[in-house]
Amino acid sequence: MPLDTGDLDKTVLSPRGAIAKEWIFKIVNGEVIRMAYYSPDNPKAPGQQVMRSLLACATRSWKHLTDGEKEEWREKVRRYFRCMTGFNLYVSEYINAGVEMAVKQIIPGTKHCVDGLNDDPIATVDPARCIVICQEARSLVMCDENWTWVGVIAVGVLDANTVRIICTIPEGCPEMDVGYLVVEFV
Repeated sequence: MPLDTGDLDKTVLSPRGAIAKEWIFKIVNGEVIRMAYYSPDNPKAPGQQVMRSLLACATRSWKHLTDGEKEEWREKVRRYFRCMTGFNLYVSEYINAGVEMAVKQIIPGTKHCVDGLNDDPIATVDPARCIVICQEARSLVMCDENWTWVGVIAVGVLDANTVRIICTIPEGCPEMDVGYLVVEFV
């Protein structure tokens, strides 16, 4: 006997996401689509990391718009674009306008880290306008015949000339090299 859903939206009861790494379910135009499971590549290339940072900035910027400003973007979509939301249009225009203008400099670095605080000198930046992207966050390593997680707890710009990386590396485990990008925005 079918489940009586009453007035519930059918998308609430529809499967979404991966199931047993066998199938991926998603909703497209109100219909449930089933696809074979796949895991997308995540190369963490510097350019990709910068674009992810811009996407994060655009999303934060959207959250700070007033309801009236958000409604203006939604109205623009209703008039000119039928296949996207006001948020999508805002983010698209933010990124397109901001890629060249938003990034002042990108400073790549690698630090050989030990357990605890690890400071690395960098070119002068304004810490208030920076984000740090860590490329090696955690690793599973063999320590004293046991598999143990080692990794970065936090990373950030300490002052105008220093990146600080805080690592947890249990005794007996190898030290690790941590790659990072400091992105300074205008």
